[in-house]
Amino acid sequence: MRKLIALDLDGTLLQSDMTISTATKKLLKELQAAGHLVTIATGRPFVSAVGFVRELEITNPFLAINGALMVNSNGKIYKTHPVPKNLAREFLDFCLEKDITCTLVTKDEMFISRNDIYAIQMHQLYDKTTPTLIENRETATEAPILNIFLNSSDHARFEEIFKTIHDAFEPRLRVVRVGDLMMDVVQPGVSKGEGLKDLAAMLNIPMSDTIAIGDNHNDIQMLKMAGTGVAMAGADREVQQAADMVTAGNDEDGVIRALEKLIQ
Repeated sequence: MRKLIALDLDGTLLQSDMTISTATKKLLKELQAAGHLVTIATGRPFVSAVGFVRELEITNPFLAINGALMVNSNGKIYKTHPVPKNLAREFLDFCLEKDITCTLVTKDEMFISRNDIYAIQMHQLYDKTTPTLIENRETATEAPILNIFLNSSDHARFEEIFKTIHDAFEPRLRVVRVGDLMMDVVQPGVSKGEGLKDLAAMLNIPMSDTIAIGDNHNDIQMLKMAGTGVAMAGADREVQQAADMVTAGNDEDGVIRALEKLIQ
C-alpha cells in the first residue's frame, strides 16, 4: 500500500549538525522509487526548507511555515493561509510598543521589527537569510504575511513574551511553540496536521495511509491526525503522548528505524 510520509526537519530528519544522514537519504529515495510519497512538513520558511527538499529529490508539494504554505521545490504555490493584513499591522504595532522583537515572514522575505542581534543571528543560522529591518509598516506588510516569528535567548523572558502574545491575540491568531525558545503566530486553523490533510487529499492518499514523524509542539496535531504518528526520542512528554510510537533520536537515525518498522 502506497504511503504518504511527512517528515519534520529540525530535531527529526536533520541531525544536530543540520545535515541529513547518508543512510536516511538512501532509504527515502528507495521508498520514493518504490512508489511511496515523501514530503517535508516544517516550521521553516520556504527559503530555508527548499534546499533539503531538493536534496531528497522530492517533487510533490511540501509544507512550510507550519502548514501556512503548501509549495513545491520550484516555488509553485498550491495553498497559502496568510495573516489578515490589519492583524499583521496590529501585531507589529503591539510588539513595537511592548519592546518585543518579531519577524514577519512572507514566502520569499523576512522583515524584522528591530535590530536584535540574537534574533538576526538565529535567522542567519537556520533560515540562511538576513531579515530586512522594518522602516515602514505598510511596505513590510504589503506581501501576504504567512507567519510571525518570535524567539528569545532567555527562558524567563520567552515565557513572559509567550503569555503576553497569547493573551493579546488568541483566538484571533494561533500562537504555537515551535521550539524551547521559539514561537510562531499564524492564522487560526493553520497547522501541519491540517496541511497534511489537504496534501493527502490532493495526492489521493487516505489519511489512514499517512505517516508523520516529528519532535516538537508544532507537530502534535500532525501526529494525531496522521494514520501513524511517530515521535522522536527526547521529545516532550506531550509530543510523545500524541504519537502512536516513539523512535530513536535524530542523531541515531530515528527516521530510518521508524520507517523500517512501518513499511515492509
